[in-house]
Amino acid sequence: MAINPISPNNCVKPEYSSIFVQAKADSDASKKNKPGMTQDVAFKGVFSNILPSMFTDKYKFSSYQEKEMYKELSANLVGKDKANIEILYRTGRLQNRKSNDGSSTIQNLYNIYKKPRIQGLDAKIVLSETLERLANPFVINQKFGKIPVELASQVLREKSANNPVQVLPNEPKSPEDMRVENSASCVAASIEFSLADKKPAEFARFIEGLSSPQMEVVQNVKFDNLNKNIVDAVHLLNMFNVKPLDSDWTSTNVKIAPDRDAIIRARVQNTYERKPNPANPQDAIKPRASVDVLLQSAFMQLGSQNTYNSLTDKRYGSLNARDTGLTEFEKTFVESVVGNDGEKTSVVYQNVDGDILKGYFHPTEVVEKNILDTLATNRNVIIGITETDSNKRIIGGHEITVIGSKKVNGELFFICNDTDDDHVGALEVKASDLIPKIHHAGIPVDVLGEQLEPDKSKELLKQLNGNKAIV
Repeated sequence: MAINPISPNNCVKPEYSSIFVQAKADSDASKKNKPGMTQDVAFKGVFSNILPSMFTDKYKFSSYQEKEMYKELSANLVGKDKANIEILYRTGRLQNRKSNDGSSTIQNLYNIYKKPRIQGLDAKIVLSETLERLANPFVINQKFGKIPVELASQVLREKSANNPVQVLPNEPKSPEDMRVENSASCVAASIEFSLADKKPAEFARFIEGLSSPQMEVVQNVKFDNLNKNIVDAVHLLNMFNVKPLDSDWTSTNVKIAPDRDAIIRARVQNTYERKPNPANPQDAIKPRASVDVLLQSAFMQLGSQNTYNSLTDKRYGSLNARDTGLTEFEKTFVESVVGNDGEKTSVVYQNVDGDILKGYFHPTEVVEKNILDTLATNRNVIIGITETDSNKRIIGGHEITVIGSKKVNGELFFICNDTDDDHVGALEVKASDLIPKIHHAGIPVDVLGEQLEPDKSKELLKQLNGNKAIV
């Protein structure tokens, strides 16, 4: 895992980029001519636009027990939940076994339904939210719901009573601290989206574990997916305050869990829905569901040295000078642990001096090739984009996911998902417009091949160790 501890954006999102505003406008106009279409693009892993006539029964369960699980769940589901599990069955996502422990999607969904959940969470609601996200990952977003002032005051009183002395830097000190207008969890939400899109069984396994009374998931992480040097891989885990369990020479088990206040946010997250927008009803999305809260909190915890708080959306720690978001270094670490499918490096494309965009380290052709080569391996690319003013000063940044590409009249378009754009669907953006905005991207090392500078990661790790306090 190549390291660059500095990130110019940290998900500080300015006014929405004009290229995405135009792409969204084009998408809305297209929808008016396509009645009944619920999203813009059907691509590998997402099936919301597949017509029932295209469904087949070619996907079989691996055991009689799994078949019975499906029958029982299907018999007890109604409405959209029944429709969603049928979509997952007919497209093979229900039978998928791409999970860390080899469990299937149906096994994990069945466990959500049958086994106890955290006190205050309804198993049927958790199951419904999970089915919806597996059938259409575009519903995943990073919008925080409101916490009523009365409840916020009650939370503060209880916190004070339980721990009257120590108040951590990220802890809420007033009800206002819990009012999160603009979430900084774009990295976590993007990783959640890719997990739902590419690994449905693993997505369901994470939700089953995080919503259980234990509120944790055990992940077997291959050292090679962090760093080819096992010593540096272990050091990375220690740096992020991740305690390895049951290690051997090739891998280790680690626990991934949300922060202790995530359950409070999860219980109230769906209480206050946004009012519909009469002009664009398809954009009237809800705030995050309870499962989004748990997953995003767990990923933020993992990337922030266990210093994240779901009530305030704040963090601290020695690896980030800001109190919100994740740096590209932290983001790449989370991607590597959660994805666990090959070492990734954060390739930096923009040359930034302070907050000024000076130029680019790589030509457009290299950026384009890195992204297209990664997409060709059936992996998404989470990219960090920046916005600048007329003086090339960076005024904010954001993380989005590139999920596909297409050519129209010879011009390349990237198909993107943004978890903070009030839009349930993909957007097509001209590569010529997007590439100049890309500051960094998480690219698999096996995709870079000879382009990778093998000694750079170790050198940067040494520099980081010399400049940062290691936990």
